[in-house]
Amino acid sequence: MADCLICSKKFGWGEQKYDFGKNRVFCFECMTCSICGSKADGGFRGIIGTQPFCKECFEEAKVEMAKPLNDWSDKYLESKLNHLTKWRGFLLERMGKALGVSKAEWFITLTDPLSVSTLNLTASKNLIYQQYNDAVKSLDTQIEEIRQELARRKEPKTSLPPATDHDPITILKVRYAKGEITKDEYEEMLKTLSTT
Repeated sequence: MADCLICSKKFGWGEQKYDFGKNRVFCFECMTCSICGSKADGGFRGIIGTQPFCKECFEEAKVEMAKPLNDWSDKYLESKLNHLTKWRGFLLERMGKALGVSKAEWFITLTDPLSVSTLNLTASKNLIYQQYNDAVKSLDTQIEEIRQELARRKEPKTSLPPATDHDPITILKVRYAKGEITKDEYEEMLKTLSTT
C-alpha cells in the first residue's frame, strides 16, 4: 500500500485517503485546498500535479493553469509558489530518509552541498541522491520563475514612453512628468519645438 505522496504518512487498515492511481495517494490533511484552504472531508478533491483543490477551485484552476505562467492571476501564482516550496521541503526530507542519513548530517548537507561527498554513499544511494536532487532542482527552477514573475508585477509601471536622444518632445514630456520643469516652461519649450 502506498504512503501519502506528500507527507509520507502510512495509512492504517481501512483508513480513508484520496487515491488518484499510479501511487498518487494523499491523506486528508495534504488535500487541503491550495486556494481557499478548505479541509478535505472525503468529498471531491482534484489535483493538478500534486497541488490539491476543492471542487470549485479545481474548475477555476484548470482554466487558469492552462494559460502561460505570465497570464496567471496573482492568487494562483502565490498558491503555486506556496505549494512548490512545501513540496520541495517534503522532497528534501524524503531524500535524507532514503539515504539513511541522520538529521544532523542531512542538515549539514543541505546547508553545504559539497559535503555530500563526506556521506560516503554507495552507488545505489548515489543514484537515489541524483534522482531526488534533479527533482529538487526542477522545483527550484519553477519556484524562481514564479518569484520573478511576482516581482515583475510589483515593479512600478510607467505610462510614459522611454525617452530617446532622437525625440525631443518625448524628452520634454518626461522632464515635465518628473517635475524637472514647470508647466510654463513645458508649454514654452513645446511651442518652440513645435515651430522648428
